[in-house]
Amino acid sequence: MAVPLNTKHHPQGPRWATRTTEETFQCRRCGACCTGEGVVNVSEEECERIARFLGLSLEEFLARYTVHEEGFERALIDGEGGDAPCVFLQRNEKGLASCRIQGEAKPRQCRDFPTRWRRADTHKRCKAFADDGR
Repeated sequence: MAVPLNTKHHPQGPRWATRTTEETFQCRRCGACCTGEGVVNVSEEECERIARFLGLSLEEFLARYTVHEEGFERALIDGEGGDAPCVFLQRNEKGLASCRIQGEAKPRQCRDFPTRWRRADTHKRCKAFADDGR
C-alpha cells in the first residue's frame, strides 16, 4: 500500500510521513525499495524513454520487460529471485544496489520514492529509515 506523504493516518504518525525530503533522504543502496510485493507502473511515454535509454525498439522493450496489469497501462516485470526484485535492479561486488535505468529515463514512480510516496512498511524495510531510527 502506498502512503502519500501528507497522510494523517500513517502507522508511525503524521510527523514521520512528512519528515523525509529529497534534501534529507540518504539512500544506503540496500535495494529493499526494488524488491518484494508490488509493481512499477509505467506509462507509454515512460516506456518510450526507457526503450531509448536501453537502445531498444519500443516493441522489443514492451515484449521483454513489461506486462499488462489490469487497471494499469503497463508494469515492469520482476527479475529472477525469491524476493521478486525489479528486473532492472543490479548489485555490485559489494552487494550495493543500483538501477540499470538512470536519469529522466527512470520511471517517475521510482524517482519519487520515498520522498513523495512510500510503502506502508518502508520504515521496516528501508535501511536508510532503519539507520535513522524511523
